[in-house]
Amino acid sequence: IIEGGGLRGLMSCATNEYIPEDSPKVAQLLKEPFGTEAGVKLDGFLEYWRQQIAASGNKLNYWLQQELLRLFQRAGVEMGNEEDQLLAQGREWIERDSTRLAQYRTNTIPSYQDIRDFRDFRIYDKLDCRFGREWKQAEVMEVDWEEMTILVQSRDVNSVASPTTKAQRQWIPMESDRLAEYETKSLESPEHEGDPGPLLARSVSRGGVCPQPGACGLQNLGNTCFINSTLQCLSNSMELRTFFAGTSGEAPLYLDQISASPLSTQGRIAREFSKLLRDMWSNENKSVAPATLKKLIGQKRPEFAGYQQHDAQELLCYLLDALHEDVNRASYPYPTEEEDEKTKSDEVKAREMWAKHTRRSDSTIVDLFQFQIRSELTCPVCSRVSVTFDPIMYLTLPVPKPPHSVPLTVLLSDFPRSPPRTMELEVEKSATIEELESALWRALQRTPAEVPSCFCFADVYYGRIYRQFDPQNLVSDFRQNDNIVAFEVPLCPGVRLQDHVFIPLVCRKKQKPTQFSSQTWQYEKFEPPRIVAVPRDASNGEVFKQLKDMAEYLLESCQIEQPWNFEILTNVDNYATKAGDLLLEDHGLFLAPQQLAIDFDERAEQLKELLPKATKRSSAGPGTTLSACLAKSMEREVLSEMDSVYCKKCKEHRCQTKKLDLWSLPVCLIVHLKRFGRERLDGPLVKIGCSVDFPNELDLEEYMCQKGARSASSTRYELYGVINHHGNVGGGHYTANAVVVPPSAKTLELGEWFNFNDSIVSRATPEDLDTQAAYVLFYRRID
Repeated sequence: IIEGGGLRGLMSCATNEYIPEDSPKVAQLLKEPFGTEAGVKLDGFLEYWRQQIAASGNKLNYWLQQELLRLFQRAGVEMGNEEDQLLAQGREWIERDSTRLAQYRTNTIPSYQDIRDFRDFRIYDKLDCRFGREWKQAEVMEVDWEEMTILVQSRDVNSVASPTTKAQRQWIPMESDRLAEYETKSLESPEHEGDPGPLLARSVSRGGVCPQPGACGLQNLGNTCFINSTLQCLSNSMELRTFFAGTSGEAPLYLDQISASPLSTQGRIAREFSKLLRDMWSNENKSVAPATLKKLIGQKRPEFAGYQQHDAQELLCYLLDALHEDVNRASYPYPTEEEDEKTKSDEVKAREMWAKHTRRSDSTIVDLFQFQIRSELTCPVCSRVSVTFDPIMYLTLPVPKPPHSVPLTVLLSDFPRSPPRTMELEVEKSATIEELESALWRALQRTPAEVPSCFCFADVYYGRIYRQFDPQNLVSDFRQNDNIVAFEVPLCPGVRLQDHVFIPLVCRKKQKPTQFSSQTWQYEKFEPPRIVAVPRDASNGEVFKQLKDMAEYLLESCQIEQPWNFEILTNVDNYATKAGDLLLEDHGLFLAPQQLAIDFDERAEQLKELLPKATKRSSAGPGTTLSACLAKSMEREVLSEMDSVYCKKCKEHRCQTKKLDLWSLPVCLIVHLKRFGRERLDGPLVKIGCSVDFPNELDLEEYMCQKGARSASSTRYELYGVINHHGNVGGGHYTANAVVVPPSAKTLELGEWFNFNDSIVSRATPEDLDTQAAYVLFYRRID
């Protein structure tokens, strides 16, 4: 017998509705001929459903059958005997020593992550719930497994505190379609069943919160800066935005071109991309969250599903491909065509290959971004020339790897009369410090015998020598952020170089401590530190005189009036924060300490201000130009063995010679700078961080084929967007710069440059563009 509580649970399961205690359906079942007040037998329960199906005729027959199907699927058994009836009520007799029993929640909650079924609800689970017509984020407050219902309470998505007084609470059946996984339905907008209506009318009639309509930030959802920077540049591609977002008073054109191809997402990505553009250009939000678009992309490309950093260019490739397939006008299945081997002119062959391509790929994305390159392969054995005209969407350019250079600051022996100099020396990465010193002497056009002296190289950090490099160390030991200083150290006359000891020296300001300090004196280091060369058999008095002369030379060179007060100390700690020991002026053997110090008293602040400072060193290194990258990509190259191509005349794979040229040009040109690569196949991924100087106006006429149709369209382009990558391979950050043009404008002249750093948007100028960080460039053709 199925009792009243279990009966309500089963009815809720079958109908996807909450069945209250006073439900007329339950009351009907608890009467003859189906059951009694004590409950309903299985035969009576089944008879009830038979009569319901027979009475419904053809109208509700299907829905009642679906309710029964859900009912028996949930029960998981064919109810016949007494044990099956218990299972139908969610109950079962189990032996006490059965291995199916374990301590509460020891096997139901995984220790690493939650892999439960969505409808295996527990208290405090987060989910999306539909209240009325609106989807909201909610939380499970109670779970009733007997009646298979849960009590949900809506959450304030803008607050991390407890729910507000407006929170809604309701009991809902577990199988109800009003429940969905967390942050799925609540982040979606209503489906675009019809025309979405005018989009950009709002942005020209309302004064919003953005600096300018379209200058809207995108919230970082967790390492999603690569998505945000890409979307900002696409948002400011005027023709693309018009197609997907519409214009003032007109619906988007893409709605009439949704593809049903199995290669598409049936318009889901196109619709969400359109909605995001509409939100960004509504001028109602300072920033928006591209959460739903990210989720859709992650469903199709699992590598983008998590919250790891990814390559912005790879995301750009997939997003444009997905948008293309969603609005592909070519009918599916695509036609297959045999390759024509007949000899034809380049013009005819290019035209035929483009027509063949558009029979399979025909969309606004193709119209705006795709173009043709002429690829010529020459066999080194039989001299057979093979020419193809391949469609591409991105112009990928190699960034010529600059020669390895070492940026450093040079401190000459007559400092401070000679100010510090910043230099960059080109040496091999495998060179030693001794070879770097020789290169420095050549750059200075001097010899070590002039003073006599030598150069010591060290990493300087906060006014002290952090690390001193030996002559046998390699240049590759220098790290990226090291502040390398080359100290010219005078040597003692008549003493060989190897008979010297090189000791770090810091200059400090000695001052009274604050009232909360327990020390007698406090010491403040000021740059630059020095390195002194002391003979191994020197006495304390000789070293004292050497350092005394150095201190007086500093004060005299800075024209500081006497009297001079300073102390010379030895045995100073590594961080130079403690006093140390006074250096005695006697004939005892000098014992080389870890560090020496000269402490200045009242003249220290004046000396600190008068000492010359080194000019700020740029970390960009030697740079190149976009023209050099274009010329490099158009050079004739011999393919490697791994990239060998099959020669139809030789009937073998050959390392052929390849030559690329531009044949046609798109409306919007995307230039990808290959900053990431490997020096060898099994080597680590590295970034070429040199600056690439790119023009605001680019003319590609000289890179077009001699026989190409130059007059068909303009070869001049204007820059309107840049994706920047800051940092290195291990950890970096993406930003974007783009020209934001008013919705009604047709040219970039009326636009204004903005910098987009996730949700932070600020005005910029063309001079603010970072040539060292530029990764992907967006150009628009000037017709």
